[in-house]
Amino acid sequence: YVTHDQDEALALSDRIAVMSAGKIVQLATPREIYRSPATPFIADFVGHSNILLGEAVRRGDGRFCMRLGDAQTVALAAEPPGAPSSRLQVAIRPEHVGLGAAPGGAAENLLRGRIIQRDFLGTRFEYVVAIGETVLRATSAEEHELGDVLAELPTRHCMPFWHAGNGNTTQVK
Repeated sequence: YVTHDQDEALALSDRIAVMSAGKIVQLATPREIYRSPATPFIADFVGHSNILLGEAVRRGDGRFCMRLGDAQTVALAAEPPGAPSSRLQVAIRPEHVGLGAAPGGAAENLLRGRIIQRDFLGTRFEYVVAIGETVLRATSAEEHELGDVLAELPTRHCMPFWHAGNGNTTQVK
């Protein structure tokens, strides 16, 4: 069955083949395709993702991280497998970006940002958040005002890939 309707494909399929340029780039269950995409292209193509680009670093406590251009860091669950690079891409879905988290709690990866757009869509709001030069999309049932905000990127939802600069990347499974 061939479809371009992603909701239909996720709901009806036992396995999904994602194709690009006439080739299958991932063949897996709907859950695997959505939760563990093989590449940033698949992460963005199936369900849309924010793709952040930064420098690969190891913190003093040994945790593997990505440093954004404004020196804020995103801690990761593990170092991506494959050929290491000095650059990383991290994919995170808009529904996993938390807004308005209070510092000092159990939150992870709190990034200082600014809500620059808010759209009301009935059951939810969609936000555009500027984190330095990076722009994130976030969805929430809660209404937040435009202006300064803390955005949380939970480690378990960050999907890291090595970035070779030529589009070749690999992901943590």
